[in-house]
Amino acid sequence: MVQLRARKRSFTLIELLVVISIIALLIALLLPALGKARSVAQGVGCMSNARQYQMAISTYLFDNNGWFCRAADATGIDGPKWDHSTYYFRTLFPYFNDWDILIDPARNNDPEEAIRRTNRASWPAMDGRPNNYWVVGHSYMFWDPRIVNAWQGLRTKIDDIVVPSKTLLTNCILQGRGGDWGPWLWGCNKANGSSEDIVDENGGVHNGTETYVFVDGHGDFYSTKPISEDYPVASTGKLTYPPRVTPSEAEFWTMPYYPDAYPWQVYTTIFP
Repeated sequence: MVQLRARKRSFTLIELLVVISIIALLIALLLPALGKARSVAQGVGCMSNARQYQMAISTYLFDNNGWFCRAADATGIDGPKWDHSTYYFRTLFPYFNDWDILIDPARNNDPEEAIRRTNRASWPAMDGRPNNYWVVGHSYMFWDPRIVNAWQGLRTKIDDIVVPSKTLLTNCILQGRGGDWGPWLWGCNKANGSSEDIVDENGGVHNGTETYVFVDGHGDFYSTKPISEDYPVASTGKLTYPPRVTPSEAEFWTMPYYPDAYPWQVYTTIFP
């Protein structure tokens, strides 16, 4: 008796090419979504780190009768001028106890890129560690002794801040400027003629935005694009709130003494 064997059917070349094309198409469709999901996850991580930083600052304020610490010993009153141990993030370190909190997971923190964009690999007193958060300071909050001594700034207490929910405390920034302090919003990049390329032209590394955290502890994502676009025509000291609006219309500001100290410009007396 003759047995018939079932013939095994194999893929033809055309069928194989069709399958490969479908797989390639699916990959092309999924990759942008996966990239965006990764960016969102990095933004969430950055926000978490920034809020932990805010909690550390709040705990410090509680332990020090509500007073913000100085930015650094810029006058040498406690020893050598600019001694690393006097920088505010070293003062705060016992309250957050992990340098990784100061890292934005969306940034590669390449020292060479930092030098190219900000003329420094990392901020002084970080000892080469990355830092992606600056704080509002200089003339108020994290105060600079030179500015206060010149009557161009005030030591700030938490109770002095009129609207904590609208007063910026910190936001993420490029390596090389993390660890800095200032009374204004950063908007300089080489596209608008500045010497440093601090903010990205597209508005930020988190899908076109940056992480902003406020004195009351809440956070949100804002684009730096409006700030950088107006940076060449607006005085640095005037950018204490987003441009093209009045202080009362602004979503946030850096000057804590609202509304009594408005309008104000850096290197002038806050309350004449």
